[in-house]
Amino acid sequence: MSPKVSNQYKTNKRKELLEAAKRVFIQKGYIQATMQDIIDEAGISRGALYSYFNNIQHVFEELLKLEDKMDILYFKKEDRSSFGNS
Repeated sequence: MSPKVSNQYKTNKRKELLEAAKRVFIQKGYIQATMQDIIDEAGISRGALYSYFNNIQHVFEELLKLEDKMDILYFKKEDRSSFGNS
């Protein structure tokens, strides 16, 4: 029987893995990056990475989604009253 982990743990771990993947993509580029590179950067097992992501394309797409969410949150924090009310 495997230990139960909270959804918050899974969410945090997934974000950590995406941050490791981001470092790999910045260093190597999408074409040269491998799942093994992300495994090495994150310091996790192959099984752990594959429990969150199917392949390198899946990792990259999820990273783009995360970056989009962060951009949206940033712009939501802006004072909208300063836009178009001159």
